Amino acid sequence: MAYSDRKNNPMKRVLASSRREVQLDGIPKKKRPATAPEVSPGSSDSRSSQVSILTSRPNSGQKQSVVSPAVSSAFYARPKSGLEQQYERNLQRFLPVEENATFKPLSSEGEGENPGLKKEEDADRDGVEGSESKESESVDCPNTESEPDQTNGDVEVSLSQIADPESAEHSDFCVGMSLKVADFFLEAAHASVLEANDLPGAKSYFSHIKTAIKALLFLLAQPSLDPALESVVCIRLAHIFFSESENLESADKYVLRGISLAVRHNLDHIRASGELLYAQILQKSNPRLVNSFLLDKISFYGNSPVADLFALVRADNLLVTEVQTAASALRALSVSENTTPLIRALALLSQVSLCLYRGSPGECGSLLKSFRSVTENVDCPSQMKGMALLLELASMGQCKDGDVKQRVQSVSKFVSTERKSDWKGWTDDGSFEFHIPIANGTIPYTVQWINSDEFTVMFYFLSGVLFLDSGSYKKASKVFSACLDSVDDQLQELTQAKPSKRAFCMSLLTEKIVRLNFVRISVYCYKVWLNFMQKNDFSGIEFLQNFIRDFDHDNFTTEELCYYKLLLPRMLYLAALYYQTHGDLTAAKYYFLRVKNLTSSHGDSSVETSLLQKNLGIGCETLVSLDSANEYNVCSTIHLLLISEYEMRLLSQEKTSEKSHAKAARIRSFLGSLHSDLSTAMTSSSTFATSNPLYLLTYKSVLCIYQNKGFPVGDSTRNTELVKDIKELVAKSPQSGYLATLIAYVTFRLSTDITERKRLFAECYEGTAGKDDNSRILRLLLAQEERKSKSELGDRDRIGRIDTKIEKLNHTIDAKFKLAQWGNSESSKDGDKEGTEIHGV
Repeated sequence: MAYSDRKNNPMKRVLASSRREVQLDGIPKKKRPATAPEVSPGSSDSRSSQVSILTSRPNSGQKQSVVSPAVSSAFYARPKSGLEQQYERNLQRFLPVEENATFKPLSSEGEGENPGLKKEEDADRDGVEGSESKESESVDCPNTESEPDQTNGDVEVSLSQIADPESAEHSDFCVGMSLKVADFFLEAAHASVLEANDLPGAKSYFSHIKTAIKALLFLLAQPSLDPALESVVCIRLAHIFFSESENLESADKYVLRGISLAVRHNLDHIRASGELLYAQILQKSNPRLVNSFLLDKISFYGNSPVADLFALVRADNLLVTEVQTAASALRALSVSENTTPLIRALALLSQVSLCLYRGSPGECGSLLKSFRSVTENVDCPSQMKGMALLLELASMGQCKDGDVKQRVQSVSKFVSTERKSDWKGWTDDGSFEFHIPIANGTIPYTVQWINSDEFTVMFYFLSGVLFLDSGSYKKASKVFSACLDSVDDQLQELTQAKPSKRAFCMSLLTEKIVRLNFVRISVYCYKVWLNFMQKNDFSGIEFLQNFIRDFDHDNFTTEELCYYKLLLPRMLYLAALYYQTHGDLTAAKYYFLRVKNLTSSHGDSSVETSLLQKNLGIGCETLVSLDSANEYNVCSTIHLLLISEYEMRLLSQEKTSEKSHAKAARIRSFLGSLHSDLSTAMTSSSTFATSNPLYLLTYKSVLCIYQNKGFPVGDSTRNTELVKDIKELVAKSPQSGYLATLIAYVTFRLSTDITERKRLFAECYEGTAGKDDNSRILRLLLAQEERKSKSELGDRDRIGRIDTKIEKLNHTIDAKFKLAQWGNSESSKDGDKEGTEIHGV
């Protein structure tokens, strides 16, 4: 070590001085003067207390405090053997000499250096052979709870200096201390993960990881290592390379070495653990081989819990390549009574999640009921119970069944219970573990999920969506605000380079930040929708427009594009609604077509991109429902159908020409295609649309308008099966706010009972007291209906007042209708362009 380095680094000077003190033990002592007093064995200067002095003595040699001797006996201290003295010199290189000293990360060494192979010649190697020091059991290991970065600078220590790997008497010491060093530096790295948000912190983090790797490599260099220990160390090295670096080649090399050792020595539990890790490595390094590898393992382990575990891993991997095969595999695991309960429970939860992603929430209720039955008498991790509760909230949002308040309260009670136990069993990295029995042991299986803070965020998010869906706008606004506050607090903590109690690997840090940003943007989308539903106000739309603009102009990184493209359909849908609300039907049609394009089956999807998205926990392209099973696709189809009907009506008022005939033909063809898509969506079993009475009501109403060119008139059409269906759906649909007024208007138009029509008319009129355009349009329609009824009675005075009201209402919304008509006339000037837009779906 260079002198200049020690001069500038206090910690290095301390360690260097401690080495000089240790080296003095190997030098012959000078003879003391005859007048020198003898030192008693129990005094503080006794050499018998050297081990304790190394761990606790102050820096000054004067007036040292009395410390306990290494030997527990108070009346006898046997002389130290050469082996014990050598042991203490070895220990000196591990333990700090100051009370406040802590381990520091090792500086990077040459890439070609193999740690643990360098020998050290010691003067005092002669000692008692074959004996072991019992005092080694009483020596404390480094305190893993200490902060590793309290001082600046790195400590240069070569693990080959700790002990001679060829010396048999040091083997137990080397094994124990190498494992402790690896544990210590891994934990120190994970404890400093938030400090890695800047360059010095990242350098320190990876220096800790490199030191842990060196400790394990040093251990592998020891002769006659126990096969079980060697295989475990190899698998552990492979896991570090896999999770902490992109060195998949080294991960592959060491995991195969560990598996090979386990196979040769019949260590089945170690072998299975290594094979599970190898499947993860293959998923990244060579995805084409992982399915055949897992099938081979399932066949090898036969009818055993381990085979079930490999089947679950295979189904999870197939979600990004063959979704239908994955669904079948999950179904087979979940229905089998012989499947291990926890594996069966995970398979059921995966099925629920898959149904929600694929737009088939009808099966979720029975699957969640089966989950509760399977885990009733099983020690189930709290995280799995939390999964079930969140999935229950999500399925309720799609099916619109059950009591929202009751469901939210049940999750709130779960959160309160976990908080009282200080979230026992929940980890910072969001993982939880359970064990699978095998012939000569158990296999630990780790599931990577979310931590307690993220669980609370998702609870707020899903609760807000449910309140929004049920018309409880004030509650939804309050919950969304709480969700954003929680997300912002976590992002602020995770993105600042400062010490924290958080502990997890750096790769998870990036995933957490991106996942929280994903939720944050989703909440902004729902807040825009909430303002529109509550106040008919699109405040906040600028954020979404800027996001779309940045996405279209590739202002995101490639990785961000992979993640955020899943948000694009909902943003485009909100943009389309914004333009439709303001009368710009051309722009609205463009964005609705983009949504339909993105959610159609002909869209491209990448397995690599889907794997990145799935590992983040936000779903993936291959899981996203398409066509008639996609909510945004169906809603866009409804809007496009209405816009095209309006265009057709305007076109019929124009003078006939060859161009208008061609455009009318294109619109009729497009209307037929849209109607076919909508009919498919509404007749498919177990889809979100058929599970939601509000969608069915919308579909039936649009169908009624489409078939009759408006609401049916005359007694001959009022009692049709379609009208009956609409009235039945009105009774089932949730009614609140403007939506309730709109449903009342539909019922009013279909009703033939005079008393009922009067009641509904008054209800609609009261519900349109707002000054927004939607209320004015609906009031205009009501005024026209009222004028028609008064005209039949010949009430001219009343008709005059109604005409004045109609004129005022027309004046307030005239600009919007003119914009819609102008946009349509402008688009009709370029028939080819219009045709391209329509048929580009």
